[in-house]
Amino acid sequence: MSTQAQGCVAKISFHDLFGNEEQASLKKLNQFLTNVVDLSSETHGVSSAALVRIVHNEELIWLTQEQADRYLQNHRFHGNEASLRKAVEKALKGESKYIKQELQVLMTMAELTMEQCRKDPNIDQIEVRRLVPQLKRSQIEINIESLEENIEEVRKQQPQIVNYEKKVGELLEHQNKGQWSSARQVAHELEKKKNQYLLSCRAIEPDLNSISFRRLDLQKVKKRLLSIHRYLCAQKVDGLEIEISELRRRMRTLQSQPADKPATQAPEATFDFEMQKISEQIEMDETILTTVARQDRLLKTQESDTQSVITEIACNVLKKPDLDISEKLSELAAKQKLLGSPRAKPKPPITRMAFLARKKAQ
Repeated sequence: MSTQAQGCVAKISFHDLFGNEEQASLKKLNQFLTNVVDLSSETHGVSSAALVRIVHNEELIWLTQEQADRYLQNHRFHGNEASLRKAVEKALKGESKYIKQELQVLMTMAELTMEQCRKDPNIDQIEVRRLVPQLKRSQIEINIESLEENIEEVRKQQPQIVNYEKKVGELLEHQNKGQWSSARQVAHELEKKKNQYLLSCRAIEPDLNSISFRRLDLQKVKKRLLSIHRYLCAQKVDGLEIEISELRRRMRTLQSQPADKPATQAPEATFDFEMQKISEQIEMDETILTTVARQDRLLKTQESDTQSVITEIACNVLKKPDLDISEKLSELAAKQKLLGSPRAKPKPPITRMAFLARKKAQ
């Protein structure tokens, strides 16, 4: 666990977060937030409310808004084929423990944001509750996926494949050293074993495809969790905007009241005190609003990158473009709730009289 990590305010590794447990708990994450993140933010002179979180390289990292902007500039595919290949290889061949832990952390982060939304009276709780089944579904899918074997382990179970590829390595080494006689001898051996190698590769192809299908499904779970978290961030923005609007209305009301106050009035209720308190709350809410916007940009980047991995695996690895599907929740968020996008005003409920008149007209 590090609190003075370079380029970030604080971070915790999956190893420290999980320990010997299979799932990261809200309690443990909240404890880390209280004991470490608050201390680190004080050291950096930044309020904990101004920090954004991201999961990267088996770590949960807290960033200032400036650090988040630098991350967005440096950690995006943007057509970088090498970065995309590396991400696809990690998705297909990475250690299953870390793949599942990443999903568990993303799940926990979404749950933390959901808890915050539940406590906010300005947020439509129907919008929050309807995401609960999505989270439960994701949790079930994370738990039932069996990833005991990975692609490399399956290949190692075939000695013909291992020996042939070892010989290929020897051939390249001889060629690099200019040892042409030894290279020709190894090449002759490879030519004799080539058909057996190809047959062995075809024999394990169903197993490799099965693993790739399961890994692809987990990437889709990852994208869904990122989409859910983005949707919850949009709900937080709605709640904060309502609260800021109400606070400004109260401030205008105070300013319009007569300046003279009864002498018996408590000091806490004075005009200056109330105005300062409201002003501080508005400043805090606007800080959180900016933080949530940065958080959404990070989530959007990861969601886009995950979709690139899904597309690459579906279209170029499994050769099944029909598996490259987008989550309905993500589409809904893109159309209605993404930060910075105009939000449609809710339609007023239809009255009984209007309903009967419409029915009669039909």
